[in-house]
Amino acid sequence: MSVADFLQLDDRATLDGARDKWATWTAGQPRLGLAARVDDLREQLAAADRLTADSVLAALAPMAAEAGQDDHDAALVLCWALLPGACRLAAHLRRGLGEEVDCAVAGQLWIEVRTFPFERLDRVAANILANTRVGVLRRFEAYSRMGRMTASTVSVDPARLGTWMSAEQEGAGPPGQELLEVLDWACQARVISVADRGLLLALVHEADTVPVRAARELGGLAGNELSERVAAQWGVTSRTVRRRARKSVAALAAHASDYVDVSA
Repeated sequence: MSVADFLQLDDRATLDGARDKWATWTAGQPRLGLAARVDDLREQLAAADRLTADSVLAALAPMAAEAGQDDHDAALVLCWALLPGACRLAAHLRRGLGEEVDCAVAGQLWIEVRTFPFERLDRVAANILANTRVGVLRRFEAYSRMGRMTASTVSVDPARLGTWMSAEQEGAGPPGQELLEVLDWACQARVISVADRGLLLALVHEADTVPVRAARELGGLAGNELSERVAAQWGVTSRTVRRRARKSVAALAAHASDYVDVSA
C-alpha cells in the first residue's frame, strides 16, 4: 500500500468534507483563494512561486493542527497537498528501510500536520516533510532496540496477544519487526487508524528511552511519565494518550485471531 492508501487519500470521498467547507474557508482565509476548488489546490500550489505556496499552506496549517482549529478535514487537505513530497520521501527511504516505510511515512505525516507549531514556524511544507523524515528514521532506529516491547504489549492479554506478539513464536522475526507487521496489518484492516498507529509507536519509542515497569498497565506504556512525554509531542493531554492507547490495544487484542489467520 502507498502513503495515499494508508491515509485514504486515494479515495475521492475522503475530501468531501473539505469540498463542502471550501467556500467558507476561503472567505475566512483569503490566501486559500489561490484555488477556486479544493481539488485544484495541489495544481495551483505547484504552479505558484515558493512564497505564495507557503503562504497558502501557512493559512491551512492552523486550521489542521489540534492546537489550532482542530479541523480534521483541513488536516486531510494539508496531507493531500503535501502528498507528492511525502511519496518522494517514502520512495527514497524505501530503498534502505523496506516496503513498510509507506505506512510509517503516512502515520508520521499525519502526526506532523496535527502537531505543527504554526505560531512559531513558517515554511510549512519544508518543515513538515523534514520532521516526517526525522520521525520515521527515529522510529525505525527504535525498532532495532525493542526487545522488551513485545512483552509489554503481551501483558495486556497474553492468552490472545501472545500467539502473534511473542518473540518466541516459532518462525518469528525480531520483536520490533513483528510489531511493525502487526500494526501495518491493523491499519490495512482498519482495526486501528494511522494516527493510532503513530501514537502507539511514539509510546514505544519513548519506552525505549525511559525506564518502564512491565508489570504495570499495558506493560508500562500507560505510565504517567511516558504518556506525558508523548502528550507533549502530540499537543494533547496525557489522559487522551492513555485512553487512545488502551482503546487501540483493546482493538488489537479483539482482532488477534484475525491476524493469526492471515499470517499463518
